[in-house]
Amino acid sequence: MIKNILLFLCILQCMAYAQQLSFDYFIDTENVFKRRGLGTDLRNYYHFLNAETGETMSVAKISGGYLATIYDNQRKKLHYFRIYRSGDIFRNVYDASVEYDKEVNPKAFLNNVSQSNISAVDGRMSLLTETGPLQYEIKVFRKPESRKPSSIIKIELQPSAVTWIHMPGLDVRDPMEQEILQHELQKKGCCFMVKHSAVQWTKSKSSSNQSVKEFLKTSLTLTFPDNLKMMKL
Repeated sequence: MIKNILLFLCILQCMAYAQQLSFDYFIDTENVFKRRGLGTDLRNYYHFLNAETGETMSVAKISGGYLATIYDNQRKKLHYFRIYRSGDIFRNVYDASVEYDKEVNPKAFLNNVSQSNISAVDGRMSLLTETGPLQYEIKVFRKPESRKPSSIIKIELQPSAVTWIHMPGLDVRDPMEQEILQHELQKKGCCFMVKHSAVQWTKSKSSSNQSVKEFLKTSLTLTFPDNLKMMKL
């Protein structure tokens, strides 16, 4: 079963030392992707959030529950946990581990965000504009000299008990747009969540609309066993 599932990596700096991970929120976001000539694709993204540290774990939906895949930097392994839900209660069962010697390094893009509303990473440039109360627009350019944006992102926020600004429907190779928004919101204090976001890609005439369907206070702790059950992919 695991072999046929896309791996979601929870890349945490503390993995070299932590024996367990804890989360206190479960988030379900729905994304509607439309592309000209190809119809509509509806997809849900599932996450667990540690509100204190900001650590986020993405999980895949499987039969009967969810699958979490966590990268262990110290032992160079991937650990799989099955997560089951009953109402607002989540429990987990350690499933297996596999060897994974590829280097996985989380990048800190926030350091590339200046004090202004313009950010550039790997040639891409983003321009953030506040369009109304808790409403923003981000224009993304493939190159700084580009006259027309490759995509336009419209974001609607709402006050929240914790900060949540992930937009998994963006489908970009780095979180630059999320980081520039986070940098802007630091000026406003705590706390906000992305209630709805819409992306329009100008060249392909495709679009993505994402909304939060569930933001649940819960409790989940994953404990890493000393004796691992090894398997091969």
